[in-house]
Amino acid sequence: ILTAVGLLLVVYAEQRAREEDKRDHTRISRVAHQLENPLNNLHSSIESLLSDADKLPAEQRLKIKRMATKSTVVLENVRDLFLTLQAQEGSITREVRVYDTCALVKEAHRRAQGLASARNVELILTAHCAEAPVRLDRRLMLIALSHLIENAIVYTRTPGLVNIAVIRDKHRVRIVIQHRGTGITA
Repeated sequence: ILTAVGLLLVVYAEQRAREEDKRDHTRISRVAHQLENPLNNLHSSIESLLSDADKLPAEQRLKIKRMATKSTVVLENVRDLFLTLQAQEGSITREVRVYDTCALVKEAHRRAQGLASARNVELILTAHCAEAPVRLDRRLMLIALSHLIENAIVYTRTPGLVNIAVIRDKHRVRIVIQHRGTGITA
């Protein structure tokens, strides 16, 4: 009888934990969705300021450019969070196909150039292969790559350097992101 009661308690605790996870997931999803419109408006306002910044002193222009870069990063992160949550819920269809990893890494590298420039970090991309076909979901892979590269940029001491390499051998493709700072290394 004690074993049955213990098993029931474990099942009950597990069910409560799943319900709490679902509530937290819903809350985060709602917040991400609600943040997108104000962030879009803020980003548009900053871009408008930037387009009229020719008459401003160089220091103020640089501050506005940094604000534009940071607002872009925040907006993309919120969109990525929302997309990731939707993927976890299964409410978006995953498009798993064969893509060239080198091309995806180049795109993530290009997207990160603004943040790297604003933080005075040089991004170096090296592909040790002509192409590296891998079966994956393109959008989710770009999200993961973008976050890893942004993390490397943010936690690199400035002026700094972040190396990104794509390496292919017979059976696998590796993406190496190296930086010299705190934070996680990928």
